[in-house]
Order: sequence, then structure tokens, then C-alpha cells
Amino acid sequence: MHTVQSCLSFLEDGASSVFPCLAHLPPGMCVDVGAAAGMTVQSMLQASPNSTVIAFEPFPGNYPFLEAAINSDPRVKIVKKAVANHDRDMAFHVPSIVKDGSGAWKGMDGYSSGGQLVAKVDPRSADSITVQTTRIDDEIDGPVNLIKIDVQGSEYGVLDGARQTFDHGVNIVIAEFTGDERVLDFFSERGFHIYDAEYLSSKDASNFGNDWNILRTGLLSTGIKNPVMTPRNRPDDLHEYSKWLKGERRRVGSVWTDLICIAPDFHETFIEIAKKTG
Repeated sequence: MHTVQSCLSFLEDGASSVFPCLAHLPPGMCVDVGAAAGMTVQSMLQASPNSTVIAFEPFPGNYPFLEAAINSDPRVKIVKKAVANHDRDMAFHVPSIVKDGSGAWKGMDGYSSGGQLVAKVDPRSADSITVQTTRIDDEIDGPVNLIKIDVQGSEYGVLDGARQTFDHGVNIVIAEFTGDERVLDFFSERGFHIYDAEYLSSKDASNFGNDWNILRTGLLSTGIKNPVMTPRNRPDDLHEYSKWLKGERRRVGSVWTDLICIAPDFHETFIEIAKKTG
């Protein structure tokens, strides 16, 4: 039985500090949920060339970019489905698609990084496509080195459909996070050490005031310039942290981060690798 974790820590280098860890693990399975244009798949294989990757992506507009990035690599299996805690057809709402892309998005017209599953009763379902969902547990039978989850707020459904996989063993998870306490509980109850990283928003930096450190400006796939920032005083307690982040989202309308969650049996190794590569 692992110790339940109740506190949050900050990881300065965020997800970029995770991929070097793969080189210190035996080659194995990696999972990319919301593979988009395949950049994370490439990072996984660059760090661990003898590993394999299952890449889940439900949006047809992203397939040309994902398939080009993978280039028929036999180490990668593409599953053209959304991931949830069930297997059925669902509405998938895509609020924005790259058009006349510039900068990092040049040449990526038709691409989107913002789709999400929505219920039939959600008004957004009227402006959606139908996609098939699957569970990680139905696609994988065995341990996993790294899972990345980028599903625009549906992270808990992904985790809920992966309980058997976590029982087999998962070393590292990178998950976009918007405040769902169930996500924190899922990792905490399994003894994972939970880190947050830099925060992003689709709102202007002027909305955030003195409670945030604005580090730099990024560019979303929508073409909107976005602040990259860290909070000055966010709670460490997981329950209070969840309430705080949801409160910030209500206040400014948009803010999210990545959680980096490290399994208890791998945490000591992770810290040592972070010290060497930091």
C-alpha cells in the first residue's frame, strides 16, 4: 500500500523534464492521448528509440499532420478514436481550426488542438462531429512507461477507463489540468507525486493582476497570443489547490497547466534524473 499524497509541488521545467527519464527506463509502452500533430510521439521515441507508442487522436483534420510526423514508423500505432471510460459514439466539439496559419502554425491549415467530447444535452453538440470512443484498458494490456493526456477537460474519463492499466503499472503521467479534483484524487490515492508546471491562458495577461508572474508570451493554434505564467500564491494542499484553480478559471475565464505525476516506485529515480538534467 502506497502512502496517499496530499501536497502539490512545482516542477520548473515542466513536461520537458519528463522525456529524458524514458532513457533511464527499460524500453516499453508509451501512450499519447490527444496526439494531435504527433510532436509528443516524436519526443517519446527520441528519448527511448526502442519503445513503442500508441497514439490516440479523434479529429480527422489532424490525421495528415500526425501521419506525416509518424511516417509509417512501425513503432507507432495510431488509434483514430477519442479516449474515455466507455466505448460508444459521442459528439466531439472543435471550437477552432487553424486557418491561414502563421508562425509555428504556418502550413497547418485544418489542424486543431482544441477538440473535446461533449454530451448530447450540451448546446455545443449541435456544432460537433461524431467520433468513436474507447478505453485505454481495452487497447492496452500491460505496464506503461509514460502516458500523456491532453483532452481539454475530460482527463478524469481517460483515467477512469485506465484503472486496470494503472494496476499493471504506470511510471509517469503528463496531464493537462483545469481543476477537476477527481484527477488529483486518482493520483493521490495511488501514491503518485504530483507536480504542476507553468500555466497558460487564452486571455490577455492584463486579466491576471499581481497574483501571477507573467513569464513570456506564447501563441495558441487559434492565432491568439497567450501569457505563460506562474501563480505567486497557489495552495499546496490538493483539495485547496483544486478549489483555487477553479476559482481562477471563473475569475478570468481560462487558465490551465500540466500536471506531472510520478509513480512512487519511480520518484526517487525521477528526482535524481531531474538534478542531473536540470
